[in-house]
Amino acid sequence: MSMNRTWKLLQFEFNRLWKVLIGLILFNMVVQPLGVIWSTYRYFNRDVSAVTTLEMPGTVARALAFNEVTQSGIVTLAILFTVFALIFYTFYTWYREWYGKSRFSYRLMMIPGNRMQVYFAKLLALYIGVLLLVALQIVLLAVGNWIFEWVLSEDVIRPIHLFELYYWNDFGNEIFLPVLQIMINRYVMGFMTLNIVFVGILLERSFGLAGFISGLAFYLISLIGSVAVISVIGGQAYKWYLFYDEALYMMYGIMVLYTLICIGISHYLINHRLRV
Repeated sequence: MSMNRTWKLLQFEFNRLWKVLIGLILFNMVVQPLGVIWSTYRYFNRDVSAVTTLEMPGTVARALAFNEVTQSGIVTLAILFTVFALIFYTFYTWYREWYGKSRFSYRLMMIPGNRMQVYFAKLLALYIGVLLLVALQIVLLAVGNWIFEWVLSEDVIRPIHLFELYYWNDFGNEIFLPVLQIMINRYVMGFMTLNIVFVGILLERSFGLAGFISGLAFYLISLIGSVAVISVIGGQAYKWYLFYDEALYMMYGIMVLYTLICIGISHYLINHRLRV
């Protein structure tokens, strides 16, 4: 019965999120391919102009790599817009319950059962939405790479593996990591971040101004802690005689532990302190 109620709440939250997802998907499907075309022509024409200015017979424009197109201009702005839209919705999904036309928060929190079902429904709906947009981005990169190769001739293209756009080693070297490691790293960190944001929101909803200040402090502590963990483990791994995989799994363990702490704090706030 409890799982059935959670499933219904998840469907309810996802139906609310769906229109936002459709808008972001359509936005990126239109803007990113156009951005690839525009950036490709802009970069290539700039290099051709530079070569022409040098007036060196037989010289051709330097080879252009696809990552130069995706890391600047319209493509980057489209991705950033999507990220900030999701961040805004993360706050909106909670605050609309209090500031809508009716105090829906009261009815939502008075549903029989554990209030954490509401928490996990919102959390999982957002997380599923993020995964869908990540999957879309992988497809758009493949489409963008095809457009890039179609626009330019082979002699001015510097081949680059599509996966190279994703993988950056936190210890300072660009490497090709196994897909499973990257999935665990990105998705565990994303799940932890959502829980951190939810804790800050629940602190503010529970204690008002004092909760708002506490929420900001919690965000700051989480940010500093995350940077410190990455810096310490990344910088000291060789001194501790840790292999890269071992250091990576140590960070996974810390992220999972911090996520559980966030869930524990949220459980206390939503069941004992939250004002409806």
